[in-house]
Amino acid sequence: MEAKRVRLGATGDTVRANIASARNEQRLTLRELAERTAEIGRPMSNSTISQIENGSRRVDVDDLLTLSIALDIAPVALLVPKGDDASTVSATGIEAVSVRDLRNFVEGYRSLRGSGLDFVLRSLSLGKWQLMNSRMQSEGTGSELEFQRVVQTDGSTVHRGTMIGTELPPVMDEGSGMPLHFDIDRQLAGESDGDD
Repeated sequence: MEAKRVRLGATGDTVRANIASARNEQRLTLRELAERTAEIGRPMSNSTISQIENGSRRVDVDDLLTLSIALDIAPVALLVPKGDDASTVSATGIEAVSVRDLRNFVEGYRSLRGSGLDFVLRSLSLGKWQLMNSRMQSEGTGSELEFQRVVQTDGSTVHRGTMIGTELPPVMDEGSGMPLHFDIDRQLAGESDGDD
């Protein structure tokens, strides 16, 4: 008997498809992925995973995190449709959004409701800066805070640098969208990176 398909929203369908894709790209069988979920401590049967992949079972947040760990992939990679950054996709709660804007929303860097920097500061638990930003706007100082986060990782160790202020130095070339080459910490300390 064929499994009854549940009604999934756009994001549920994306998650379902991305789980199947990630498993297949890693050449994992349903049983192997089920074994990985058991090792994590939230066992799912191969039948359960199959139901998730074919849309007859929903994924709750605990399932999402378990499958992300088992597949060794960030949850954002399961939540955001595949496609180039400019592709227009649907997500639950929004009919049309670019892949880039949806990824930036899921990562906490862009509001889809237009609340700007307050969204970022709320999303990244930087409340004291949110208060300062609100105060500056209400006082009409004309300057809004800007936020920059630099992340360096080798896939195991993560180093983050966060800058909040006004008129921060650019880190991306506006024309190409490529990162500028300089050492932010040295630039802020007034040191040269040796490429001058």
